[in-house]
Amino acid sequence: MRVAASIEASLTRETIVSWIREYLQRALDLKREAVDDDAYFSDYGVDSMFAVVMTGDIREWIKKDISPTALYEHPTVNRLADHVAHLAGVTALHVERGR
Repeated sequence: MRVAASIEASLTRETIVSWIREYLQRALDLKREAVDDDAYFSDYGVDSMFAVVMTGDIREWIKKDISPTALYEHPTVNRLADHVAHLAGVTALHVERGR
């Protein structure tokens, strides 16, 4: 319990966005500048297997339940970060640009 509490205390929307970006960069072998926070995950070739694995890794990281379909329901870095922030109790949310 103490570890989960310390993770939640240090979790910010910015750390969530950074985690998602870095995850995509590592898993998909993308350059840092190639990840657009408002691009759809499908633009990067993300498929259902990737989504299941990534949401499992997010679940492990934030110690909260997240649906395996979250990448489809929240299909950009910014939208997924808002969802993860909500699950983790982080209140500062991103206002999405028109896309």
